Amino acid sequence: MANLNNQIIDESGNLSIDTSDGNLKIFRSGGNPIPVSLVKGARNTSATLLSSGNLVLQEMNSDGSVKRVLWQSFDYPTDTLLPRMKLGFNLQTGHQWFLRSWLTVGNPAQGSFTLVMDPNVTNKLNVMWFGEVQCSVVFLNGNFNFSSSNTNGIVKIYEFTYISNEQEKYFNYSLFHSFPTITTHPSLTLAFDGSLLDDNLSPIGCKLAEVLENQKNLTCRRSVSPYFTHKHGFMSGQSTNFKGKDNMTGLDCKIKCRNDCSCVAYSITHETTDAGCEIWNREANFIEYSEKNFNTPSVYILEYKGDTSVVDTYAKEKRWLPLIITVGVVLVIPLLCYSCYMIWRKLGAKGMRKTYRKNQKKLLRELEDDVSPPNIHGRQQGQENGQNMNHELKIFDFQTIVAVTNNFSATTKLGEGGLVQFIR
Repeated sequence: MANLNNQIIDESGNLSIDTSDGNLKIFRSGGNPIPVSLVKGARNTSATLLSSGNLVLQEMNSDGSVKRVLWQSFDYPTDTLLPRMKLGFNLQTGHQWFLRSWLTVGNPAQGSFTLVMDPNVTNKLNVMWFGEVQCSVVFLNGNFNFSSSNTNGIVKIYEFTYISNEQEKYFNYSLFHSFPTITTHPSLTLAFDGSLLDDNLSPIGCKLAEVLENQKNLTCRRSVSPYFTHKHGFMSGQSTNFKGKDNMTGLDCKIKCRNDCSCVAYSITHETTDAGCEIWNREANFIEYSEKNFNTPSVYILEYKGDTSVVDTYAKEKRWLPLIITVGVVLVIPLLCYSCYMIWRKLGAKGMRKTYRKNQKKLLRELEDDVSPPNIHGRQQGQENGQNMNHELKIFDFQTIVAVTNNFSATTKLGEGGLVQFIR
């Protein structure tokens, strides 16, 4: 299927070859042609729908024989894998074969799930949700062991083959020969919710709707019910903006909100197509319409396991906020005052000690000025002028005296040892 994200709403669409460049295009009324294949330099082309379901664009020789294959639809699968389709990688061109889910059941636009071959582990297929692996199917003993139920019980129907060479590596499948004749074409489909379905649309693996909702055992959600209450109204405040929200389904939005501890409600932007997502955190409040009008916006509010919603509970918590702030201020202000007083007292004592030491040094300098230092001949200044200035007073500071007297010990009294010996 081509042109999934920009569908033609009327019946004017027509798939044909553009004779000007040889490519497949969708022609429509009131609009430009939509290209399906993009092959340069193609001339004399022909399109053929094979019995396998593969649409092939070929370049033809003048005699009507096939010159080369230019493009084929099997290289661009959508949500369905048919026998002979590939899941894997073209190692020469870098092209990847994978499935992508529809956006919703009735909207074939690109969805959020993909089925890809694991690039690092060759025996695995991964179902991914927004680029993150959510489920893996392992290839063991020559098969993925997909199964489908019928009246005779569980019967294996898919036989996968792994191919690896210098050009490509991929999986494809065929049906077991023992499988009874079927009326519909066998297929493997990646559903919009990430489940893998057989041709009867029966699940055969990776039921991701349940997996994604319960994969994160968040502590913040232990008291929360897995259900959302559907209400009509609106949320006050701004919704949370995030990349890709317009391409999300209602299921995607629900999962994103539940796995986000700050989310309390979500809304589907385009309810008619079940697409688009808005989520709100705890700062928002729900305002319900007084009259029941189903044309008003729908809001899905996360509920606690009791009857109270997360939004209502948070609103009650906010009413306690002023009291908590008041009590906090009353307790903190006296503590700050006491801390400031202790700091002031400590700084004051430090300043007094500094002033004392400064005064002590000043006194010592004044005493030293009264005693003239000796000159280089060992004589006191002033003797050359006939003055008797021979002072023999020696100056000691307090710390020196304390050290010499061993903190004024009785054993260092004058005439009894320590100080006299030191002075001599």
